[in-house]
Amino acid sequence: MVAKRWWWIVIGLGLLLALPMGPAWGKSPDAGVTITALKVELKVQSITKENFFMGEVWVSPAKFTDIQNGKYYVGYARAVGLDVFRVEYDLSPTWYSSDPTMVRVAPRSGHRVKLTVVKEGESFLMVTAGSFSKKLAIKSTYRGGAMYVEISQEIINPKPASTAR
Repeated sequence: MVAKRWWWIVIGLGLLLALPMGPAWGKSPDAGVTITALKVELKVQSITKENFFMGEVWVSPAKFTDIQNGKYYVGYARAVGLDVFRVEYDLSPTWYSSDPTMVRVAPRSGHRVKLTVVKEGESFLMVTAGSFSKKLAIKSTYRGGAMYVEISQEIINPKPASTAR
């Protein structure tokens, strides 16, 4: 009986050591890390069973839709850098709204921001970190006492490397 437990401990430790380290969430890229992509994620606000088991749920779809009661919409977004192995690193991108009277972003620079849509219409949100950018198209309508919001992501190719000689 004791021998069986010993083997389970050895197998468990071997599996634990063999697994790759998890994502580098919350870490800034080290000097040797090359960021290859920018990923923008939006927080799922509605309560689902996943919220109870996993905490906050962040998604990065091509098109995100949400609805909130009231005359305005409050959502959260974050941007992370990805390396060649798709490991996530915190960045401090700049967030720029094309129509600040429609979409307010706070803070203007940072890993995680609060988006407040205060009126109906269409606007763009530019997220820029180094040579990487993403454009978020935001469309909102107010109907029946609720604000409907649709956020679409568009990748803007990074600036090509300089070929000056």
